[in-house]
Amino acid sequence: MEEGIRDTSKRNATIAAAVMHWATRASAIVVCLAIATTCERRDPPGVEAGTPHAPSANTSSASTAKRTNLTAVRELERSSSALALGRMGDETVAILADEDDAKLRVMKLPEARELASAKLDGVPGHVLVGDDGTIWIAVRDADLVQSFTLSCIENTSECALAEGLRIRTAKEPLALALADDRALFVVSSWGRELARHALPSGEKIEATPLAREARAVLVSKDKRRLVIAHAAGSIVTTVSLSPGLPTREHHLDFRDHHLDETASLVIGDEPRFAGQGFALTRASGRVIAPMVLVYPGDPVPSSGYGSLESPYFPNEPVLWGLADASEDEPPKLRVRHAVLPADKHRSSVERASSPKATPPCLLPRAAASDETRGSILVACAGIDQLLELDAADAPLATSELRRWHLPSGPSAIAIDPRTHDAWVWSDLDRKLSRIVLGSTGVEPDAGKAFVSIHDADASIAIARDTPLDPDWERGRRLFHSSLAPDGRACASCHPDARTDGLTWSSPKGPLQTPILAGRLPSTGPFGWFGESPAVEAHLKLTFARLGARSLDDADLRAIATYATRARTYLSARLRTAEENRGRQIFDSIEAGCAMCHQDGGLKGDGSQRDVGTGGTFDTPSLRFVGGTAPYMHDGRYATLREMFDRTEGKMGRTRHLGEKDMLALLAYLRSLE
Repeated sequence: MEEGIRDTSKRNATIAAAVMHWATRASAIVVCLAIATTCERRDPPGVEAGTPHAPSANTSSASTAKRTNLTAVRELERSSSALALGRMGDETVAILADEDDAKLRVMKLPEARELASAKLDGVPGHVLVGDDGTIWIAVRDADLVQSFTLSCIENTSECALAEGLRIRTAKEPLALALADDRALFVVSSWGRELARHALPSGEKIEATPLAREARAVLVSKDKRRLVIAHAAGSIVTTVSLSPGLPTREHHLDFRDHHLDETASLVIGDEPRFAGQGFALTRASGRVIAPMVLVYPGDPVPSSGYGSLESPYFPNEPVLWGLADASEDEPPKLRVRHAVLPADKHRSSVERASSPKATPPCLLPRAAASDETRGSILVACAGIDQLLELDAADAPLATSELRRWHLPSGPSAIAIDPRTHDAWVWSDLDRKLSRIVLGSTGVEPDAGKAFVSIHDADASIAIARDTPLDPDWERGRRLFHSSLAPDGRACASCHPDARTDGLTWSSPKGPLQTPILAGRLPSTGPFGWFGESPAVEAHLKLTFARLGARSLDDADLRAIATYATRARTYLSARLRTAEENRGRQIFDSIEAGCAMCHQDGGLKGDGSQRDVGTGGTFDTPSLRFVGGTAPYMHDGRYATLREMFDRTEGKMGRTRHLGEKDMLALLAYLRSLE
């Protein structure tokens, strides 16, 4: 009898719960209909849990279990990159922007076991973690910044990523910064813009233009300005965080006096330009940018690119430093044998060379500071090494402490202050390396004959989801390898397969570095003089002028494959009415542009012409012309407008155009992407 009563009570309770459940759903449906909202359960777009899969949000285990959220590790103290560290309770995790797979990955350290991942809308740039645990990631070829939150069930590996804001940006967002929890700053490289977005809404508040090829951004210690490094253009930009975001460009080109060793007389006055500004860090009261000083040679014929006659090496590592809290102190340069203000002359007898065991770092791609040790870490592509340098102002020849061998393509560094480990992401080999730094500082020995070189303590392979063409992948490796005897790689003049903006001496006179990414297909013959019918043939000429090691046909084919199909990181868009008007002018008989530049300027006509610049040169594609100043074979014109004015009647005709039509033509040319 009592059991029957209990069974009846259970059934009644079950029926009552079901009635309440459906009544609640019915009420929700009524509310949704009232506000015209679609009430359908959807998984976050593009988000997938790691292994094992996170339980569904409506299961009892997920709803009752205690969840742990992500917290940042020193993110406001460092420059954004493809790698960040975070904490999930007592555990450390790596947050990785995986370019080849277009994914955001979260991995538990030290074993690098994946906890969760999210498919992105395109190729990622940098990732950054806010103080509130929000993960921000730039998507370069989608003109987008996406945000995610990560949570895990405590004491388990059941984690999930949930997408939050999507912020539209200018072309090619790459680097990110957070001055506080109220503003996100986005550096768009090809779009040449710094934008401030309000948080938590993501609304764009203001923006300011930037110089070309911005690659890294760092907030000053007092959070009153940003410092931005550029891969080309020989500048570092500072931006005040006051209204309007006023900018100041610090030009790093200076003269290098070359002395006659016997007579101590100045016999040369050579320009030096800075490039390869891919990273920033903070040390000893300064913002530090590892860069490379370049001597492109005099504007006359020479034996190679940049006058290679011994003992001249045209590229030299440099640490550029700006006082962290003041713009009154001029920037300083730490070169191999001197420390000097950036705007001063340097006297030297010969270019700095390095022992074979410790080659120069000519492709610095990441940097971090270890305040406990008083040192700076620089990850160097091309030689695949990690360098530790004393942070104090001193010549680089006496500042190097240690080196580590790394897998190929080191591109990001993050230091865990709790364990004194450095984690380095090498994207070409797809390996995450652990470097045990130790907590005791190392004093540099000015009299030492060599620097100690070590292997990474661990290197963990991260499996790839997306297969790559073997030739393209091998070509990418070779493109970033030191092939010339002075340490230069293809990427030394073509960062990201683009251009350094310099005009180099060569056996045929001064020649400007052309852009490669997106421009090579269907644009033969190749070279400024159109002397090569195929990319591989032109590579042979280039390597001969560099004095580079001989490559076999398979290697040449691989480099040609990569250069021809290198990523542009740019999204497609519709043209404006002004740009469409510019296309009509471009195609008109009166302007004559289309007589040589076919398919709206995207292809040359395969001919070589004399347009009054001292010779006969190949007709190039105009794709990306808006972002590849200066112009002509020797870079003689700083802007497109100047080029049109100076070549009137010799290379098209624009003098008849009114100002409105001239601006439309320029707008169209800048839209060729």
